[in-house]
Amino acid sequence: MQTHLGTSMPPEGGYIIKAIFTGMRISELRGLTWDNVDFQSKVIRVDQRADEYCEIGAPKSRAGVRSIPMAPTVSKISVAWKDQAPDSSIGLVFPNSVGKVQNYSNIYNRVFKPMLVDNGIVDDQGQSKFGIHALRHAAASLFIEQGWNPMEIQTLQTPRRHSKQSLAIPLKAEISRYSP
Repeated sequence: MQTHLGTSMPPEGGYIIKAIFTGMRISELRGLTWDNVDFQSKVIRVDQRADEYCEIGAPKSRAGVRSIPMAPTVSKISVAWKDQAPDSSIGLVFPNSVGKVQNYSNIYNRVFKPMLVDNGIVDDQGQSKFGIHALRHAAASLFIEQGWNPMEIQTLQTPRRHSKQSLAIPLKAEISRYSP
């Protein structure tokens, strides 16, 4: 399939690009519907996620409800994908081939892990070095490189009043390492 960026990309590539450029959790991307992608305002609204059983529900915490600006790359890929996405009765952006929620293990084992291995991002035993969650850290690094305020990044990555402060601390430490 051709995207507006001129490259061929399987649907799973959209997960990876959106994760890197938005900092969204994979569960949020798996539960993302077209109703929450505002092409005019170039914003993605997060108000639900897909859990490990592929059930749609609320985000991990009340603070997980947020709006995330779409980078030009995300916007272009979203427009291209909308015309080619499989039909989904609930309007999923990234449904499986029968329109249901994509299984996390399929994304990890069939796409993410082989991508890392194919690109040599492996440990001494040849196993992939990172999990999908590392894409959230990649997003934080990109935001920092663009000169974003660390508090803005924290709001997108780890929403305010996070239900588990222990999860926010590593991100704050990572952000402060790169802050001027």
